[in-house]
Amino acid sequence: MKDSSLLRLLRSLSQSEIISLRRHLSKNYPTHNRLLGALLLYKPDFSPEAMDDLLIFQHTFPGRPNDKQKLNTAKYKLKSIIEDQIVFRQLKASPISYHHLLLKAMAVRQQPFLWQEYNALLSHHLQQSVHQIEQYWWRFRQHLREQYNPDSKSNTPDQLTLDQLHSALLKNNLLWKLLFNIESLSSKGFRHNSTTLLGFTSEEEALLSRVSSEDPLLLLLAQLYACFREQTTSALVEPLITTFKKVYADIGQAERLIIIRYISNYAIQAYLQTDDQFPGGLPDFYYWACSQKGAFPKSSPFSYTLYLNIYISGVLSGHQMLIQLLEDKYEGLLPVNFKGDTIALCQAYAFFHRQQYTQAHQQLQLISSKVNADFAVRRQSLLLRTALELYLSGQEELENLQNRCRAYRAFFLRNTHELPDNRLQRYLALEYFITRLLAELLHSAKPSRGKAALLQELSTTPCMAKKWLLGVFYRLQPGLNTPK
Repeated sequence: MKDSSLLRLLRSLSQSEIISLRRHLSKNYPTHNRLLGALLLYKPDFSPEAMDDLLIFQHTFPGRPNDKQKLNTAKYKLKSIIEDQIVFRQLKASPISYHHLLLKAMAVRQQPFLWQEYNALLSHHLQQSVHQIEQYWWRFRQHLREQYNPDSKSNTPDQLTLDQLHSALLKNNLLWKLLFNIESLSSKGFRHNSTTLLGFTSEEEALLSRVSSEDPLLLLLAQLYACFREQTTSALVEPLITTFKKVYADIGQAERLIIIRYISNYAIQAYLQTDDQFPGGLPDFYYWACSQKGAFPKSSPFSYTLYLNIYISGVLSGHQMLIQLLEDKYEGLLPVNFKGDTIALCQAYAFFHRQQYTQAHQQLQLISSKVNADFAVRRQSLLLRTALELYLSGQEELENLQNRCRAYRAFFLRNTHELPDNRLQRYLALEYFITRLLAELLHSAKPSRGKAALLQELSTTPCMAKKWLLGVFYRLQPGLNTPK
């Protein structure tokens, strides 16, 4: 059996998705449920070399003579069913996308009253959006609203109108290719996979070079795309910030917010996935943005992830004025269901970097969410680091620290939050080096020699919180040389 889209789809499914799929197939597609059962015998790799098509056929069509074409048809149908389930699940999770598709369908079906009804529903969902990315998403399409509206279908446009529409559609498509690529690079698991990016036609490339100089939004998106694509921390971020400040007054509030959000996403990813710190000018940029009138709408909640990113950059840079401004002006706008955990995690970071480890530990215990990755993952990392600092200062028992190391490792090996492999390995490396350091402190006959070798290994291994961990090494053994 050759590798196929079906096998690649199966590899992408989580255990809960497989269970849901089997439940759906058992009710509606018993034959394809048997086929899936046969293929699941080869999980998790679904290696085509290990598969026996004859056995799979016999399991799928018991008592029937072998028919390769019949099996291929069943496989194709199963692939289509899985694709439908993935899309349906995604749509149900996003009322914005769901109602946007309904809106377009009503335009095609020439149903102006239903079109108006779904447009009202869509507007309602946009107003409820916490991150407001959907508001930004929809505003780009507002200039094409008349083309979607069935009421305008009876009018035959003249050539000038057609040319203007073509230009608008081309620009709209270019904007959305840029935004799609930025979102793909910003999302987990896509950072190093260029196959998920959309290419640009020669006409779009020409338009981008021509229009970006006069269209501030296109220019900002093009610069953002370059940041994510090149994975450069400060060389591209700082010119982007300069451009953003220049054109701030020329773009809408939703557009301002989305640019700030993407700069924040880029900065936190650079911090989490590399050994770099935040770009040097970022805290000052955040302070400027938070100080601007109308930068963040007072009528909707403040994104808790953006709040976290801004707060952490302020803590790491020692920018106390930024932290104070954020707390005074925007803490009250946090979504109610995330407010307590957001404040507790921010306070934990602040206490930890002020070396007040007992208070940091107390704040971490206040975080109630164990399923939200933004809180659960960061909480685990900070708990382990806090436990080590408390142990080294004589305020924590060795057994408690060892238990924390085991719990931390088990948490990340389960990988419930489906972290990308490169980020997962960095978190696991943190526990590995702390455990090795403990072993050197407790059992090594020549701890200075052991720590020097471990320091050499740490210097060449991607590891979360490496700068802090290196500081721990140097505190324990001041005479250690920095590895070259």
